[in-house]
Amino acid sequence: MKITIIGAGNIGIYIGGFLLNSSLDVTFLGKDRINKELIENDLLLSDLKGFQIKIPYVNLNYKTNPNELAKSDIYIITVKSHDTKSTLNSFKNIIEEKNIIISLQNGVSNFELIKSIYPNNIIISGMIPFNIFNQSPGVYKCTTSGELIFQNSECNSILNNLFHDSKLSYKFDNNIEGILYGKLIFNLNNPINALCNLPLREELLNPEFRLILSNCINEALDVYSLAKIKPKILGKMIPWLAPYVLRLPNWLFSRVASNMIKIDPYARSSMWEDLKKLKTTEIDYITGEILRLANKFNVQTPYNSLIYNLIKEAEKQNIGSPSLTSSYILNKIKS
Repeated sequence: MKITIIGAGNIGIYIGGFLLNSSLDVTFLGKDRINKELIENDLLLSDLKGFQIKIPYVNLNYKTNPNELAKSDIYIITVKSHDTKSTLNSFKNIIEEKNIIISLQNGVSNFELIKSIYPNNIIISGMIPFNIFNQSPGVYKCTTSGELIFQNSECNSILNNLFHDSKLSYKFDNNIEGILYGKLIFNLNNPINALCNLPLREELLNPEFRLILSNCINEALDVYSLAKIKPKILGKMIPWLAPYVLRLPNWLFSRVASNMIKIDPYARSSMWEDLKKLKTTEIDYITGEILRLANKFNVQTPYNSLIYNLIKEAEKQNIGSPSLTSSYILNKIKS
C-alpha cells in the first residue's frame, strides 16, 4: 500500500512521519523550503508526552514537484483549505478513480469540494485536533492534546491498516460534520493567537483575550442555532460550555482548562505561523465560515467580524503578527 501526503507542511510531515515510522510506504509532496531544511537537519518529530521519532533525510521520499510522483493507493490531503481546489485540480492526471482520498484539513467544506472534483473516488473526512509547531528547521512538535477522528464507514478497516501501528491515537465517529463544526468553534482562537503574538498558554491566561474568544464563540453558537448545526463534543472540550469556562477567574480557569486540554508552553496557532512566514492564512475557512452563516441569517457578529478584518489587515501589511493587545481589540469593538 503506497501513500502520498499532499501538502507536507507541519501536519502532513507529522502524520506522514508517524506512518513512515510504522514501516509504511510514504511519499511526501511539499515546499522547496521544507525540503532544504530536511536535507540539512533530517526530521525530528515529538508528541506532547515526549515520544520522539528521528528520520534521516535519506529515508524520506520528499518531493517538491508533482510530476516526480509515482502512483499511490491513498492520498492524504493536508494542504491549507484555500489551496484545496487548485491543488487537487492539478492532480487530475495522477489520482485515479480507484484511489482513496483522505482529507485532514481545517474547515468544514473540504469534503464537499474534494467530492466535486473527484466524484467517483472514496473520500474519507477526518479531523486533526492537535497543533503541530515547527520549533526549528526539521523539528516538529505536537503541542496540544487530542486524537484523530474519522468518519465511521465501510473504510474503517483501511484506516485501521494505516494507523494501527503508527502510535497516533485515533477513533471513528458517526457524525464527522458535527465534529468538524465543533472543532471550528475552538479554532476561532487561532486568529486571536495570531494577532496577539503570544504563546497559546500565555494568551489564554489573559482574561481579556478569553473574553474576546468567549464572545466569538457565543456569536458562532448563535449562528449555529439558526442554521440548525449541532457541534459535537471533542474529548473533554464542550463547545456550548466553552464561553462560560473562558469567563472564569484565572485560578479556576487554569484548573478547569488543564483537565480539558494539555498545551505545551511554547505552543502557538498555525495561523500565527502563517503570518510569521508571510503566508496567506486560513481565516476564510475558520472565522470566514461563521461570517458566511451570519450573513445568510442576517445576524451581526461584531467580534468575529473585527478579528477577521484584523487578520486580513495583517496579511496585507506582510510583516508578521501585529502583536495587538487585548485592550486594543476590545477598544476597537467599542469604537
